[in-house]
Amino acid sequence: MEYIGIQKKNGGVVEALQQAILSGQIPAGTEMTQNELAESLGVSRMPVREALMILEYQGLIIRLPNNRIKAADLTEEILRQILALGAQLERQAMRALPQDAMLAGGEMLQHRTLRTVQPYPLHRKLLESIQETYIAFAVSARPTPVNDRLARLLMLDRQGSPDVLGAWNAYEEELLYLILTIRSQYAGTETH
Repeated sequence: MEYIGIQKKNGGVVEALQQAILSGQIPAGTEMTQNELAESLGVSRMPVREALMILEYQGLIIRLPNNRIKAADLTEEILRQILALGAQLERQAMRALPQDAMLAGGEMLQHRTLRTVQPYPLHRKLLESIQETYIAFAVSARPTPVNDRLARLLMLDRQGSPDVLGAWNAYEEELLYLILTIRSQYAGTETH
């Protein structure tokens, strides 16, 4: 295997591989072994094996026979569907918030707050995976933080505004654009 150039930063193996797959640094369909990944990251196989379990759950890799994995094909349509599912779960969580509850703090803290009120354990786990993998990746790409977006969406929802769905769709599109912009830097393509 050719050295894929992943640099493990201060974070762990999971974060390094998430970043590399989501950014497109590891292109879709790239097949690798645990040994190759461990060597590329400069770690033993054990943390790579543990990381691959998490990445598979997050939909970033596909397991193949003989300890091989393949980077998932995160097309624009797949990313759009993932973000739409996250938005649907977050809208559901907003309705579970007490009427006097507010969303405060940074953008990711607001997302995480919504997850805590999600009444169903499976929905909480799905939302956690979407938030901590895809939404966090997009939010980290923002040139400047936007800390009031979810609070405004909550306000629109509570007012029964007909604009709430359009505002959610615009937010999803913004997150998708951020992800695609980063991916285009590795693919050498333009976003639209």
